[in-house]
Amino acid sequence: MAQPRLIVLMAGLCALSVPGLAEESSAGKRTSASIDFRVIIPVVVRVTRVQPQERLTIEAQHINQGFIDIASDNGLLLTSNSRRGYQLTARHDQHLLSGVDIELSGQQLSVRGGTGNMRVVAERSNNQPVPIRYRLHLAAGVTPGRYQWPVALQFSNPTP
Repeated sequence: MAQPRLIVLMAGLCALSVPGLAEESSAGKRTSASIDFRVIIPVVVRVTRVQPQERLTIEAQHINQGFIDIASDNGLLLTSNSRRGYQLTARHDQHLLSGVDIELSGQQLSVRGGTGNMRVVAERSNNQPVPIRYRLHLAAGVTPGRYQWPVALQFSNPTP
């Protein structure tokens, strides 16, 4: 409903700037008006399907090698209208992991101590699958078992 009203309002305001439509004043002089406006499109960064899985299974072989590699070719779906890419913030469970390396769009973020972030340079996309790879570095003393997924990702507008 508001959109047709906005279009009519904009058309009326634009008509004020057309010289042929300007009225003459009582002194016989022509008056005119103009309006400047700009449309600002907000930056949108939207991600769906962030986690490759809900749970993580750690086996004795993983503990022996000290890490687990996980790759997902369609781990997340990304929509972004930003020419400057987006900001990625990653957090990991420090009781389970000593660190995590994340590869996304050909760029790598290494997080030690719980939280890290980086600006990801990427093209605009619309619900585009983005491959994501994790190397989960296991914390000392971790035992085999099934655990909640230990990495949280947050995507946001890039910082200037």
